[in-house]
Amino acid sequence: MSCKNSDGILNLKSLIEEKSQEIITMELQKHKYNINIILIGPQSVGKSSLIERIINDTFEMVTVPTLYYDVKLVKVNLKDHSSINYRYFDVCGQEYFISTWIHLLDKVDIIIFVNDKENLEVNTSIIKGRVLLNDKKVICCINKKDLFSDGENDKTLKIFKKINYELGDIPIILVSAKISDG
Repeated sequence: MSCKNSDGILNLKSLIEEKSQEIITMELQKHKYNINIILIGPQSVGKSSLIERIINDTFEMVTVPTLYYDVKLVKVNLKDHSSINYRYFDVCGQEYFISTWIHLLDKVDIIIFVNDKENLEVNTSIIKGRVLLNDKKVICCINKKDLFSDGENDKTLKIFKKINYELGDIPIILVSAKISDG
């Protein structure tokens, strides 16, 4: 997955819509039509770029780092002519800021772990533990796919799965926000 070239973005959008439909189905009786999504992961893996690609289909080569967290709102019309409000929480990746946003994990419906091939071994055990204790829809993304050589895709996925074995069968996709792939 790469924010630079949007690799994997369509797959990511599709998974978000799929997970959202599951949540909507469960929450219809509560009249809940808002989906809160948080993107978490190490710094500089492209969380902000992914959100921009998903919402506006744009990519900026240079972005301002997120401090604490930022919220982006978007209304999406669904196939059944209903609409849903997505609230994307873009959080900082610096480990010493985790305490400023970790409470948001309890308030979101979908959690997207974002990594790149350079950050696969970053310790996210605090976050993984919190996620596994909650009933959340989780998606894992490896961004910056456009920077991978041809043979690195499978190798990168295997390494990520080995390091993050606790996450079980959670979907893992390679994407690129730069070229809008995935």
